[in-house]
Amino acid sequence: MEDLKLHGFWYSPFTMRVVWTLKLKGLSYENIEEDRFNKSPQLLEYNPVHKKTPVLVHGGKPICESMIIVQYIDELWPQNSLVPHDSYERAQARFWVAYSEQMVPALPALIQSNSAEEKEKAVQKAWENFKVLEDHCLADKRKFFGGDKINIVDIAIGSFFVFFVTIEDLKQVKILVAENPFTMRVVWTLKLKGLAYENIEEDRYNKSPQLLEYNPVHKKTPVLVHGGKPICESMIIVQYIDELWPQNPLVPHDPYDRAQARFWVAYSEQLVPALPALIRSTTPEEKEKAVEMIWGNFKVLEDHCLADKRKFFGGDKINMVDIAIGSLLTVFVTAEDIKQVKILVAEKFPLIHLWFDNFKNAPVIKENFPDREKMVATLKPIMARMLASS
Repeated sequence: MEDLKLHGFWYSPFTMRVVWTLKLKGLSYENIEEDRFNKSPQLLEYNPVHKKTPVLVHGGKPICESMIIVQYIDELWPQNSLVPHDSYERAQARFWVAYSEQMVPALPALIQSNSAEEKEKAVQKAWENFKVLEDHCLADKRKFFGGDKINIVDIAIGSFFVFFVTIEDLKQVKILVAENPFTMRVVWTLKLKGLAYENIEEDRYNKSPQLLEYNPVHKKTPVLVHGGKPICESMIIVQYIDELWPQNPLVPHDPYDRAQARFWVAYSEQLVPALPALIRSTTPEEKEKAVEMIWGNFKVLEDHCLADKRKFFGGDKINMVDIAIGSLLTVFVTAEDIKQVKILVAEKFPLIHLWFDNFKNAPVIKENFPDREKMVATLKPIMARMLASS
């Protein structure tokens, strides 16, 4: 017995991912079935941030978020490995795992559809995702996403397909037929590693054919091209760089600490929707609502991630959590000037305020921190376009 306990719902696609991984690894575990509508105090204690399953408890320590758990298990128990050994293939696998999350919104949209029009719209959305997988991920007709053997991509996407084909019966439909915070993350990582690179500035509104060729799925920056091979998605690029160039490591060595870092990197994405909400706000009420949304995220970071008053999220040294969250904070404090609102209030969030001051004054970050006036000048026309389209 490996002292493993799994808190989950048997029918959840996210719990399925962990169960499949444990079974593929041949690991014994205690299954603790949770009531979706009456969660146990233990679960709420183990996952105070999201208050959701699955949670894997290993030696008394909780690991949250399904794909973070999958990677944690794979790193500790290498038999039947699920993550590719090659750095580039590993980055590609992480890209498709991240892409699988785009399939999530189609599921509630389909479940909640009542009219034929709503149902058709939800199915079309699912089909769009399926077409991307068909054209860009399975075009070589491999047996699994991982080739001859199941890997993390099969687990991530397979869990959703189980639900989609179940919904077919329930709903009687057929489904299976530029300067930006994300670029900052990559620039800071390259600088922290002391790596030279060629910078190709893209026009946000007139993207180069080369960019569209390198990232045909999202058609977005940043894209890192290494030896002629493109790697997409900012935090996947950060991990790719860190794995190939180990100097000044950004990902913790300890598997549990690494899982925690990945959890907070994933949580940082919850800050993203608040930015367009703030940009599009025109009335004091809308502005206040957007700021309250941001403050809700800040409180979670203040209470659960920085409570031990460490210098950086990574302790004494910057790690990938600092890079993920620092890039977004940079945009938020710039938005303060444009929207004439105070977001990072020192009295309200003293630990985040202190951390951000430490982060932006760390030598390498300070040398490569975007100029505030330039950031304002860059963001103003973007905000104007967003307002015009809202």
